[in-house]
Amino acid sequence: MAWRYRKRLKIIPGVYLNLSKSGVSTTIGGRGMSVTYGSKGTYANIGIPGTGIYNRFKISDNEKFQNKFIEHEASLDYTPIVSSDILTISSPNMEGVKELIEQTRTQRLDIQSDIKSIKKKIRCNLWCCFLMYPLYPIVRHKIGLIKNDLKTQRQTVLELEERLKTCYVNLDIDFEPEILMKYQDFISSFKVLSQSQRIWHIISSRNLSRAERISQRTSAGSHINRVNVEFGFKSLPEIKTAYEVLWLQNRNGHDLYFYPSFLVVYASQEKYAIVDYTDLQLIYRNTSFIETESVPEDSKILRYTWNKVNKNGTPDRRFKDNYQIPVVAYGEIFVTNSKGIQEEYNCSNNEQTKKFVDAYRIYREALNN
Repeated sequence: MAWRYRKRLKIIPGVYLNLSKSGVSTTIGGRGMSVTYGSKGTYANIGIPGTGIYNRFKISDNEKFQNKFIEHEASLDYTPIVSSDILTISSPNMEGVKELIEQTRTQRLDIQSDIKSIKKKIRCNLWCCFLMYPLYPIVRHKIGLIKNDLKTQRQTVLELEERLKTCYVNLDIDFEPEILMKYQDFISSFKVLSQSQRIWHIISSRNLSRAERISQRTSAGSHINRVNVEFGFKSLPEIKTAYEVLWLQNRNGHDLYFYPSFLVVYASQEKYAIVDYTDLQLIYRNTSFIETESVPEDSKILRYTWNKVNKNGTPDRRFKDNYQIPVVAYGEIFVTNSKGIQEEYNCSNNEQTKKFVDAYRIYREALNN
């Protein structure tokens, strides 16, 4: 037989200190209505004196317990969803393009350095002229020489700036009409997808064991860490093209740029990879997600589950504050290749996600034929 210990101490009228094996709590109020503050949360106690009718329900959780729960969740063994070293995932046939980009980048840096150096000399010559003007009759000849230098230096800067404008890889593709049409479909589908109300980059995930699902009273099969990102159109300064470049924001330190014939995985000017579409796959999957946040307007609610469920999916009646949660259909995009690219996105517009991946597959097949 288990012994239970409980004692109530009156502090002042209407305030009691409760001592028990579970800890210390404080009750404020009198018969019929009171509030208890304890380590497990805040509870309201309501009853009708003399009738035996009594009810007790939780108002809020204790912040300490919430923090412990958050720390526990953060310490779980999540599997990162991240690509291999960016310097190792380039396609072998793209090394020539990468080398050309390196050459143009080096030229750009040299020209920018020269422009900066000449502009510094121009500022020095201007100051010299300003300081020498009070002695103009004496140093007139010297001032004239400095002005000639200024004219030459300014002309040189203009010429270097013009060269800088042309110092890039020009991606000029002559599409066949049929391939161009498929590429335009690919671009159009992305434009619609980029307008999805919510787009998430999946950082890591963790599958739940049967025992964990039972202990947590959840119907979810896994936990994921996701971050809001953007899709849009953006190009890199090293590569110029007349076509629109698809941009997928990435929270792993490198964004994705879809050019007409290859993907650039870009972290910095020194760290990037180029992947040929023949070695790049976009995979679509329809996922059912238990959404604990607000449901995007462009998403479809499939059904409802409960915050705490039994094995058969029915609500666990032991939890008085149990509530329903929507199960939403999201579109999932996996970006992968044979060299180790591994990126995952979820989009609130499930139907458009599938259309985008299908449009890429059709365009990729047209390029390979």
